[in-house]
Amino acid sequence: MLNIIEQTYDWKWIPEKRRGTDTIVLHHSAGHGSVEDVHRIHRGQGWPGIGYHFYVRQDGKVYRGRPEAQIGTHTAHYNARTIGVCFEGNFQTETMPGAQYEAGVELLRYLLGKYGPLEIKGHRDFNATACPGRNFPINDMKEEASMQRYNTLKEMPDWAQPTVKKLMDKRVLVGSGGKKDPQGYPADLDLSLDMLKLLSVLDRAEVFRL
Repeated sequence: MLNIIEQTYDWKWIPEKRRGTDTIVLHHSAGHGSVEDVHRIHRGQGWPGIGYHFYVRQDGKVYRGRPEAQIGTHTAHYNARTIGVCFEGNFQTETMPGAQYEAGVELLRYLLGKYGPLEIKGHRDFNATACPGRNFPINDMKEEASMQRYNTLKEMPDWAQPTVKKLMDKRVLVGSGGKKDPQGYPADLDLSLDMLKLLSVLDRAEVFRL
C-alpha cells in the first residue's frame, strides 16, 4: 500500500500554482542521496527548493517534494501542467531495484486515480537529456500502473464514479450478479483503469443517452 512520507522544507519562496495536470514526467536523480539532499542542491541552483513533486528512493520509500498544487522545476518549458516524479539512482548505468519499481507503480496508480487519464513520459521526451536513463523501465511501469482492476464503486477514482454509478443505475453494468456492496451495487465489476477512462470519455461525449 502506498505511503507518501511528508516532509517539511525551508523554501526560498512559494512557487506559483500549476495551471492543470495532463502529464506525469519521470526523472532519475543521476546519483544517490536523500530527499533533503535534493532539496539542498536545488536551492543551491537558485530554485525555491526541491523541484520534483515526489521522490522515490531505492528502498521503496516515497517522499513528497514540492506540493502538487505548485508549479515544479523539473522539465524546462513544461512545468505548468505536469507533475514531476524523480527516482533515486542513475539508470544510464543501473537497473531499478524491485522495491523502488513497485513503489513507482503504486505512486503512478495513485496519481492516475486522483487526476484521471494522464500521459506518462520521460524527461527526455521534452528536453535534450538522457533522463531518466536507458535502463529506466518506463513502458513496464506505465503498463502495470494501468492494469489496476476495480470491482466496486467505492474503489474507483472519484472522476470515474459518476459515470459508473449512472450505468449501474440503468442496469448497463451489472457484474456477474454474484456480489453486492452495502448499497446494493455490483461488487464484482472487474473494470480496468483503461476501461474507466473510456467510459468517462464516452459519457462526456454524451454517447450514453440513457
